[in-house]
Amino acid sequence: MVDLDKAVYDFKNMFNFQGSMNIISLLEEAYKGKLMILQLLECNNGSLFSGEIAKKLNVSTARVATAIKSLQEKGYVLRNQSNDDARKVLVTITNLGEKILLEYNHQVDSVLKNRLKKLNEEELKTFIDIGAKLFEP
Repeated sequence: MVDLDKAVYDFKNMFNFQGSMNIISLLEEAYKGKLMILQLLECNNGSLFSGEIAKKLNVSTARVATAIKSLQEKGYVLRNQSNDDARKVLVTITNLGEKILLEYNHQVDSVLKNRLKKLNEEELKTFIDIGAKLFEP
């Protein structure tokens, strides 16, 4: 019988090593906050209303508004009021925002590839299958 307490302990300890922390930090940055907004825009034909972004990220509209303002100041997004409803703000990713997102995704991909190349083809397939099973909704 599997000792789940030991398995949980061992699993958590895998993430205490410096290499693991680098991967976790990169992924955490990619999937939260400003980069996640750019990811969402990219996956939704380049534009979303700010309220939709807040719902998809499960955060307040005020938090999204602050992040969008910062992204706009950097030139990564444009904000426009809706013609139909002045209370709605349409957020659109710019070419610069797409470029920054692409560069960041390349950085994440590079780090992950360097780690995953330690596995042979069978191990990689097993790893992906197990990860999909562990982290499915």
